[in-house]
Amino acid sequence: MHSEAQLAWQATVDLQRDGAPQEDEAQPLIVDIPTLAPPPSPCSLSLLDVIH
Repeated sequence: MHSEAQLAWQATVDLQRDGAPQEDEAQPLIVDIPTLAPPPSPCSLSLLDVIH
């Protein structure tokens, strides 16, 4: 379960490293991730908050 959440986490980290806007790029990502893991939605938000 957490392995799928890690994928979402990696994706968000990659976007941030790329220097792309978190919210702008995170939305399409979270929409694509639900196919793998629906819970990551709230998880990603928490992780993004931690990075901020």
